Order: sequence, then structure tokens, then C-alpha cells
Amino acid sequence: MAGRYGYVAAVVAVFGLLAQGARAQDVQMPESFKTETDEAKTACETDGGTFTVDPGTYQVIDVNGDGALDQVLDEGGFSCTTGETLYCSASGCPVHFIISGVESALALQDWKVVNEKGTTFLQAPGDIGTLDFTWNPQTASWDIRQN
Repeated sequence: MAGRYGYVAAVVAVFGLLAQGARAQDVQMPESFKTETDEAKTACETDGGTFTVDPGTYQVIDVNGDGALDQVLDEGGFSCTTGETLYCSASGCPVHFIISGVESALALQDWKVVNEKGTTFLQAPGDIGTLDFTWNPQTASWDIRQN
């Protein structure tokens, strides 16, 4: 699943492997994503809770349509028995991306990857309507359009 609606966490792959056309199952979670996960676990356990990570929280998928695998970590897939909102807020959950070696993050309530008319983008419904996020390789950032 490329990014399911609901709280999903996704992550993208090691860059040297990606450049060589690595398969998703060959890619290791990057250190920055491991750090995010470890910090979330520590916060939960410090609060006396039990930490779990839902399947699909870390994903290796093509989120920008360039044919290369990217890594995604969606903190919406983190759970702690002592706090449902420990990792997310009213604006959404942090979703971390590594695209062409560049790390970025968005706060999203929900998201999926869409390919429409030859353009691949993230689509995320939110309080102000649906937003489309297109990765801009020239600026190494997200361009945002409201539907």
C-alpha cells in the first residue's frame, strides 16, 4: 500500500542503494528515522506506557514519481498505551520523508500517493480541504496546492 488513508507512517531508503535500483526489501531504515522512533518509544515508556509501531509506519515507495524509491516514516503509526495523542496534534501527525537524499516533514491528518495525468503527488485531506503536495527537485521542498 503506497500510503493508506488513516494514520500511517512511512519511511524511505538508503540513498546509495536507491541509486543502484535497490528493491524495497533491501533498504534499511535511515538513522534519522530510527532516532525519531527511539525518541517516541522513550517518551511513551517514560510516561509508563507500552510503545507499538503499526505495520506500514515505515515505507519505501516512490512519492514523487521519479522512479526512485523514497523513504517515509509516518508517526501516526506510533501508539502508546498511556496517550492517544502523544505523537500527533490537531493539525496531524508528523510524516517524515527522504527524497533524493533530502529530508523533509509534513504534519498530515491523512495522506496517499496519487498519480494523475502523469504527475505524482501526495494528497492530504485536512481541516481546510484537500491539499496536493508535489515535490519540487529544484528547491528540494514541497509545492502545495489546495483543491
